[in-house]
Amino acid sequence: MVITIFSNMEQREGIQLEKNQNTVFQSSIWATVVIILIIGFIFLTHALHIEGYWSGILFLWYFGSQKTDTKKIVEIVMGGLVGLGIALALTKLPVEGTMNLVLTLLIFVTTITLLISEKYPLIFNQATALTLTIFTMYELATPAQINNGIIGFIVGAIYFGSATIIINRITGSSDAPAAQVD
Repeated sequence: MVITIFSNMEQREGIQLEKNQNTVFQSSIWATVVIILIIGFIFLTHALHIEGYWSGILFLWYFGSQKTDTKKIVEIVMGGLVGLGIALALTKLPVEGTMNLVLTLLIFVTTITLLISEKYPLIFNQATALTLTIFTMYELATPAQINNGIIGFIVGAIYFGSATIIINRITGSSDAPAAQVD
């Protein structure tokens, strides 16, 4: 929920408040709901033996930074999976030495060019950059870790995306409450 500075104001006990601004109490309730959802997600992924559960929480973090806008779920999932796919491809390059370096740089330059150009925003977006950056870190740049991350990311998108849609329907809101005010 984007807060407009000069409109939609109300007076409460001598304090000027935005009508859409969450109180500390409301924010603490939403924080509790998010914590319960995260705990539920960890239990679910543990029960399903999904080792890359943390990449599902990465989805939640990024989705939250987008103010849990359910219209952006497809874009976030597609971009995230493209980033994970590129990271996986980089771990499976069939060449060694200088040629490996050249191919890696070519892939990165192409990806960065597509991100900057914004020509294909459905698949080359900030979620692409985020997952590619994280999954090309040395400790995570193995096919097994990336495969686990892909599964965790997909399960997280389904779990947290569905939870947001359900909460929006229950509360009658088209937007989930935002933790920050712009």
